[in-house]
Amino acid sequence: MKTPSPAEIERWYATHAHTLYGLADTSKAWIPPLTDSLRAVVRGRLEDEQRQDQAATQLGKVAAGLRSGKDARGLARGIGAAAETLSFVHDSKTDTLFAPLFIDSLLKYGTRLRGQVQGPRLFIGRWVVWRVDAADSAFTPTYEMARTRVDQDFGEERRLKDEADGRAYYEQHRADYKTPVKYAIEYVAVPLASPDSMHIPDAELRKWYDTHLSAYQQEEQVKARHILMSTREGASDAVAKSRADSLLKAIRGGADFIELAKKFSQEPGAATSGGDLGWFGRNRMVKEFEDAAFALKPGELSPVVKSAFGYHIIKVEDRKPAGQRPFDEVKGEIFRQLAQSRADSTARRRADSLRRKLAAGALRRRSRRRTAAPRRRRRSRPAIPCPGSAWWAGCARTCRA
Repeated sequence: MKTPSPAEIERWYATHAHTLYGLADTSKAWIPPLTDSLRAVVRGRLEDEQRQDQAATQLGKVAAGLRSGKDARGLARGIGAAAETLSFVHDSKTDTLFAPLFIDSLLKYGTRLRGQVQGPRLFIGRWVVWRVDAADSAFTPTYEMARTRVDQDFGEERRLKDEADGRAYYEQHRADYKTPVKYAIEYVAVPLASPDSMHIPDAELRKWYDTHLSAYQQEEQVKARHILMSTREGASDAVAKSRADSLLKAIRGGADFIELAKKFSQEPGAATSGGDLGWFGRNRMVKEFEDAAFALKPGELSPVVKSAFGYHIIKVEDRKPAGQRPFDEVKGEIFRQLAQSRADSTARRRADSLRRKLAAGALRRRSRRRTAAPRRRRRSRPAIPCPGSAWWAGCARTCRA
């Protein structure tokens, strides 16, 4: 296999460099200059393409030999390949080379394609030539071969039987499934007043601050941005490192950090945030990242930093030293805290007052029912007997005059 020349590497990079960064060849995005590490990556790509082309050419000759009636194993040995004879049936186990959809197509069109040489075609990194030698349309597989389908059918039959048995049991024990007593509850909800409607004097806010100074201590913090080249989900460590090195070189050469973060950073959300992490203190980031960030002064740029997530380029924009937060900074927090507490207390007092009034009203109603005078019964006028009745008192049709 021919080793790619420096000129071939440069031509490939000029045409296909965007694909190294997950972009289309037609993309107009900025690409880093060609470094030694990127040359190694491109050389590997070209060598792999040569191997693929060579394999396709050799298997094309094998396919031609098979069509002319030559032995498959002899042709395979001639190019250092292997020949296999495989048998497939419906619901057979997944093959290590052929995907399930491809096997289904073989089974569907096998009789039509019997004897025809197919390929070459690339399957999971391997070039393959194949031919259907035999197709049995009335084949009955063994239990082991059909076990997956048998287990599904058996499981469905058992599920239906269990459901029928469950229904029969329910019909015999319906009384056991009566629902418990349900209650209808009436309630009154007392709304909380909006904290913004509360008036708290500044003197009271200041007094709270002075008596709770320990609650307003500030840890050391930095405000930073970063660019991430991820090494997760199978990404190449060497490619990620070379991309980070190239981006760092471009930034140091005057490229805009935020624009490069939006275009190339693989952190979720970087395309809109420009890699902004906001303010954070210690023990909030992984150790490698934290150590590098807190070692920088505002405006400084870190070297490439390796972490479990990949390679980072960090820029610190501002710092806050550890110490006491000033009153003016926390005044709004104190107001919201006290206003919320006051709104809760006010609503609780209203609810307690309402509960007492409702309870007193219920007691008065019960007392009135117990002390109320008995009602006087209205005297009934004598009944007029129905014609032909034996005695009016026993008549179910008695009328009043």
